Amino acid sequence: MGLASLAGLAGLAGAAQVELRLWGWGPGSPTGNALAQIIEEFHATHPNIRVTIEQAQNEEKFLIAYATGVAPDLTFGVGQTAEILGGEHGALLPLNKYLDGPNGIPRSEFVDDLWSFSIVDGHVYQLAIESNERALYVNRQHAEQAGLYSGQTFPVKNWDDLLTWARRLTVRQADQVVQWGFYVNGQNGGDRWHWVWLNDGKLITMEKEQAADGSWVERPVAQLTHPNTIAALQYASDLIHEYGVSPLPAGSPRTQFLNGRYSMLIDTSVFVGNLTTSNFEHYLTMPSPVGVGKEGGRFSGASASCLAISRSTKHPEEAWEFMRFLVYEKAEPFTIARGGIPYLKRLLSDRRFQSHPWRAFAVQIMTYRPERVLYMIPANVWQSSFQSAWDKAIKREQAPQVALQSANEVISASLAEWWQTRQKGK
Repeated sequence: MGLASLAGLAGLAGAAQVELRLWGWGPGSPTGNALAQIIEEFHATHPNIRVTIEQAQNEEKFLIAYATGVAPDLTFGVGQTAEILGGEHGALLPLNKYLDGPNGIPRSEFVDDLWSFSIVDGHVYQLAIESNERALYVNRQHAEQAGLYSGQTFPVKNWDDLLTWARRLTVRQADQVVQWGFYVNGQNGGDRWHWVWLNDGKLITMEKEQAADGSWVERPVAQLTHPNTIAALQYASDLIHEYGVSPLPAGSPRTQFLNGRYSMLIDTSVFVGNLTTSNFEHYLTMPSPVGVGKEGGRFSGASASCLAISRSTKHPEEAWEFMRFLVYEKAEPFTIARGGIPYLKRLLSDRRFQSHPWRAFAVQIMTYRPERVLYMIPANVWQSSFQSAWDKAIKREQAPQVALQSANEVISASLAEWWQTRQKGK
């Protein structure tokens, strides 16, 4: 380091120190430990700025803190945070002038999908470090024993391939199935939305309509009766009842996969953490197979590492300096600790994310169409109705078309009531 640089650091060290409060993860977890290490490195190169961690809270508590003047300078959030807290009169600081300024980050460095859930009314309100992508996990030994796998690159590309593999991987002894080829039900609601989007189905979309004054406005419309949505749920039911290659929901699918009871399932990148380094060779990962003849979408914005700056911060420049350091310069160690898939293109092209088991997730985030339900729509307006329709179809209590039609009617009524109330409150 040159004399000028040393003098500069000495000057900074003597300057008044800026204190930044960050709502995030404390030490003790892999994420918290990684964050603490990154903050330590930041302090070493920015002696005039101190970052202190406070326990992360949800959006409601952030709004309360903001309204009472005690909001942190920075906060971690999830994909929906920008939509909930951002906007012209929101609690988050618009980042455009920092992002696009001389100390900014070229937007082209990030996967395009990042902007789909980080921009509100043309302004960026958060930057996500990593995504919890979903992909197909396969028991490699089962696939090799069945004569299905011999080193091909991502051989299960669509639902026809999935059925072919699931049939060969399902093992019966007498009247009992001792090994299921595939588990279709997923771990949670997001897995089922992802399944619908893999078939180019729809759940809720924003559609334009003409208001009484002649202007055009967008409103949410339930789309559970979309033909591709019905077909997706029908195929899920058929995998269980017609083809006999997937069981009904029972127990933990991850445990059943790890003990060899299930040969394939679609799960998030975080699940890789359950497969120790020595066991990676026993499993395959592939981009989620899409419906036959379909382009295929993916669950977008499945991130809990979205970093934002409070509009009330007294130190926006310093807050941005830390944000840039974490999101851009130190994204790799943070992403690895989280078990996620980076939004930075240069990391996706890196050797790690172009190698097994990560490459499948990297390919998917780069090539699949992003899909999500508008975050501002409350979960109680639609999610339980969709889940009920899924369960009834999976258990063959109702035909998928009937179950989805009924759910669509309930959701449409709930959406209309919620939308009307929301518009009156504006």
